[in-house]
Amino acid sequence: MKIEVIDTFKSVGPFTWDNIPSLSIITGLNGAGKSQLLELIRTKPDIVQTDDSVIYKPEDITFWNSEGGRFPNSHSFQIYDLVAFAATIRDFTDPMKRFYKKKQK
Repeated sequence: MKIEVIDTFKSVGPFTWDNIPSLSIITGLNGAGKSQLLELIRTKPDIVQTDDSVIYKPEDITFWNSEGGRFPNSHSFQIYDLVAFAATIRDFTDPMKRFYKKKQK
């Protein structure tokens, strides 16, 4: 898949992203523009061009809002959201789990 942004949206300037894999994880520091990029792809089809190699609906894009590592009162590092994210990725990449979940619905 290829995405080409042809105009500026908030802090995201024009760019081309070629050969996007079917599972892509966007990471970065706070304020880097990750949320703006996803908002752009989901809500501004007039300035985002895609090729036809992968058909997707904007509502199919998953936004995972991590709270990052937390230091509760005990001062021990906890990674609840990372564990949940890893489980989600395992489910996504296991075709039998995806098939079974579809049959359940």
